Amino acid sequence: MKTQEKFDYHFSKAIENKVATLSSREKSYLFKVISESVTRYTRTLALIAVFYYSLISLMHPVFLSGWPMKILMTLGVSTLCFCLYVYLGIRSKRISIYLSRWYLWLIIAAGITNTFTHVFVTQDHIQLSLAAIIPIVVGLLSFDRRGFFSLNFISLGLFAYAITTVEGAYGAHFSFMYILSLFMSYIAYAPRIDNHVGQLILGIKDRSRSILLKLRSQEAEKSAADAKKSSEVKSKFLANVSHELRTPLTGVSGMIDLIEKGNKDASLSALISHAHESSRLLMTLINDILDFSKMEAGTLSLNPKPASLNQVSMAVINMMSPTAKSKAISLIFEQTGSQPETDSVMVDSVRLSQILFNYVGNALKFTDQGSVKMIMDIKDQKDSLLVTWSVIDSGAGIHPDAQALLFKRFQQSVHENESQTVVEGAGLGLAISKEIAELMGGEVGVESAPGLGSTFKLQATFQKAKLERQKEIDYLEKLQGQKKLKILLAEDNRINRLLIGKLLANINVDLDEAEDGSQALQKVTENTSPYDLIMTDVRMPVMGGVDLAVQLRDKGISTPIIFITANSQEDEINSYWQVGMNGFIGKPIDPHEFYKVIYDSIKE
Repeated sequence: MKTQEKFDYHFSKAIENKVATLSSREKSYLFKVISESVTRYTRTLALIAVFYYSLISLMHPVFLSGWPMKILMTLGVSTLCFCLYVYLGIRSKRISIYLSRWYLWLIIAAGITNTFTHVFVTQDHIQLSLAAIIPIVVGLLSFDRRGFFSLNFISLGLFAYAITTVEGAYGAHFSFMYILSLFMSYIAYAPRIDNHVGQLILGIKDRSRSILLKLRSQEAEKSAADAKKSSEVKSKFLANVSHELRTPLTGVSGMIDLIEKGNKDASLSALISHAHESSRLLMTLINDILDFSKMEAGTLSLNPKPASLNQVSMAVINMMSPTAKSKAISLIFEQTGSQPETDSVMVDSVRLSQILFNYVGNALKFTDQGSVKMIMDIKDQKDSLLVTWSVIDSGAGIHPDAQALLFKRFQQSVHENESQTVVEGAGLGLAISKEIAELMGGEVGVESAPGLGSTFKLQATFQKAKLERQKEIDYLEKLQGQKKLKILLAEDNRINRLLIGKLLANINVDLDEAEDGSQALQKVTENTSPYDLIMTDVRMPVMGGVDLAVQLRDKGISTPIIFITANSQEDEINSYWQVGMNGFIGKPIDPHEFYKVIYDSIKE
């Protein structure tokens, strides 16, 4: 049979108002649930009717005879067969749940027909007692106002006709009984249906809300997962690109160092100095990109060690002095406030220098004449120092609208001058400075106005260092006093091999080289004279440094291994220690750190 899905049940006005608030999908679901309930009622009623009319059909010949018996028996058997058909049809699902209510009405109508036929055929006044309870049955079984009122109207008409045509002494008694049944019928129908359908509507709304919340939750989880994946891909891409940039820059920076140390021509000194400055600025930008990827991944961290605040500040001033000199700008450092016994505190000096370098670099970049001053104000707080750095320039100044955006990611510095608006920078330096300051428990800020210069501030509290500063050790001198070392260098970049070779030439070494990890592994396993030290790049074709270290340790080879890597992320460094690394040298290579790591590794 064709499935009917249109909602066409008729309820009280209050219930229909509630139904009207449902969506078409919710109405369809409500129709389905009610239809399933009606189907269960109809199947049960049909089965009861089968047994009842089977019994009645058998009893008619006992109590009746002649044509009344034949009529009632024929009607009873017909009703029995119809009810059996309905029961089997619902059970086998040949009768749709959306059509079962019509069969329910037909079964009730068949019962009314049997009852009043019995009254009219036998003219038995007592049979009106059965007719009087028909409204109660209709009220108990109806699910729809249309069916309820239609069946009761038919029953009322037949009862009124029977009262006037069938003679008996109990007409008034049965009439009052029927009127009472009508009231009881409504009481049995209206509250039951209103409560039942009302509960269904509430349940459907709760179900819809639950589904909606679940869908929104799934969408939110998917969006979060997509955003996380996108962030991871972006961070990995930035880290990989930065690593690839750092590798050749290591060669450039190292070669400039070597040229500078061996230069005797004064006319080349300025050019070499400019090249040095350019390589430092490029490295700063690359470091900013790496730091940005760490910020995105939430892995940017600090490594506090004892350091002198004065020395950190002066190192930045000294580093930026050539730039200031080339622009004829005065670069001044001034310390104010308390004068503690020591300014040695627990601080990540590299990260602090990064902030100050950004501040001073920006000030010099946007100042064409005048001065740039760094003021370090110290307030002694017994076990800690409250320090405020102010970098003041006499440059073009910054428009108030732009100041709020300065410390946001990818917002470039915007300065005003007499003829134009100057926009420079990658838009990462100040954002990273803010992030580092917050990791230190400090804060950053800016005060500026067009034409009046700018003041960038950093304020943070540092715990005083309890350890005395150790005198810097000359590791190159210590290595030069060692016996001759046999070292294997695995590096795929020819320039970096040349650079590292030049640095190793300053100490007494027998250097062997390999272009990838596979060649290095072969040299280690085939060489009859063991190496004192293995230095390997992490990323190489064929076999990288990590795989090389794993295979060497698996073979029981305990030769110290130093990784040369541009990867400075803490989780990656930790993974290198786990595969058997004895030390690592970052790119670009710092000569002091280079010799220190070698010394510490062979000393072990």
